[in-house]
Amino acid sequence: MSLIRSYRSFLTRETVIQFLKVGASGGASTLLYFAVLNLLRFGIGWPSFWSVTGAWTLATAANYWLNRHWTFRLQDKGTPTETGAFYIVSLAAWALTVGIVQLSESTFGPLGPLGLNLTNLVVDGLLLVPKFVAYRRLVFDRSLQQNEAVVTDKAATGNDERCG
Repeated sequence: MSLIRSYRSFLTRETVIQFLKVGASGGASTLLYFAVLNLLRFGIGWPSFWSVTGAWTLATAANYWLNRHWTFRLQDKGTPTETGAFYIVSLAAWALTVGIVQLSESTFGPLGPLGLNLTNLVVDGLLLVPKFVAYRRLVFDRSLQQNEAVVTDKAATGNDERCG
């Protein structure tokens, strides 16, 4: 796919809606992440590394499900390759988050609830666009293309429920 065609594919109404849904899915997963993070770190007393890791694991599973089924409306069960790619993208985001939290704590000392949550929120905001592009192009691209082909075939044969 040429760079211009790839760029134009992000300028459609459908893609804008998908971006907003990725943001909403991310928002819901982020709320779950923060709830678990704060419970583990300040309620149970786990170290930051394990608190971030535990919260990330649960929130990533929820985020995968929301993005696959709601954002991109993919109803098949997916493939191990797709799931693995999602977790690799998410693992990169986790590594960046843990690294920045650790850097913040080594610079400023142990972070309290406000510092830990603000640090995570800033990192999450910075990662929204790169994660959307990765989800669309690296994770769900094959399923999206297959889904589009099925819809096109159904529309051509008059079997698309949306056409009637």
